[in-house]
Amino acid sequence: MDEHSLVAVLGAGRTAAECSAWVANCGLKVLWGVPHPLDPSEARRQLTTRRHPLLYSPHLAASVRCASWQEFLAALPEAGWLIVCQEGPSETLAVQLLAVRTRLTSRQTMLVDSVAARLSSLLGSLADEALSRRTFGVRLYPDLTRARLVGLVSPSAASSDDRRLVAEFCDRALGKRVAWYPDEIGSGGWSIWVASLLLAVAVAERLQLPLEVADHLTARLGFAREGAFTDTDRFGLDRLLRLADALSSAVPGWSVPIPGTLRLLVERGSTGASKGRGFYRTESPRERMPLDLVTHAYREPMADTEPCELGRLSLDGMRSLA
Repeated sequence: MDEHSLVAVLGAGRTAAECSAWVANCGLKVLWGVPHPLDPSEARRQLTTRRHPLLYSPHLAASVRCASWQEFLAALPEAGWLIVCQEGPSETLAVQLLAVRTRLTSRQTMLVDSVAARLSSLLGSLADEALSRRTFGVRLYPDLTRARLVGLVSPSAASSDDRRLVAEFCDRALGKRVAWYPDEIGSGGWSIWVASLLLAVAVAERLQLPLEVADHLTARLGFAREGAFTDTDRFGLDRLLRLADALSSAVPGWSVPIPGTLRLLVERGSTGASKGRGFYRTESPRERMPLDLVTHAYREPMADTEPCELGRLSLDGMRSLA
């Protein structure tokens, strides 16, 4: 069996489903392990839902084997790679990795969807030097089906050959270019995501772009899951601002400006969906009023958010990007 032909994925959330679909869409076999006590059949339905299909074609579902915890551990030695997308407390993930460690072979590499600080803590609890050298931090956000870049954090003990193998796997087998980030406050994917959101807000401000149009475009381009402004509201504007401030002081060469609208909303206490006010004001689950980036007041939503609305952009706004 080719070392790339079977990829194991551990997790039960949305990220694990997207990761399994991503690997299957690339033509590889997937062993998706669903931790106890969750039901593998429930997890599998996330792949085949008709409203938001994750697979390019229904027949690709046959490439994904959803396994219970015990079945996953038994079949794990057959996989060449393990991608861990487990959401939950660090203690739970550490226990699962301890069980996984006994089944991994010397040729297997593990990618853990975790910020760098949490990853270091997890590796310390494993007390396995060889496995620590082959365990890389990865950020898979925002959208695996469209994003072309994946951020990775290399363990300090990894050699140049270890890094090269991981980069080749992401590039050749999964169609993702790798960005290596050594920062301590978060993995590369966080840096890429924060920069993408900040730039999206800045461009929308300069173009006086309606939020609905900006969300539509950033979602279509793969910069955000449901649109840059919708994703930011759900994440929390205050959290994004703290991350941006931390990155600006921790990452050498970081030069992404923080838009004035973001700081203004945080100062107002409009920090996102949890408060009911952010870039959108939520009156009810079906009624959202977007913020006007010029007047900073909420307005009635537009009836149509198709890209043809780009025709409303001013020439002055377009020249400002030149």
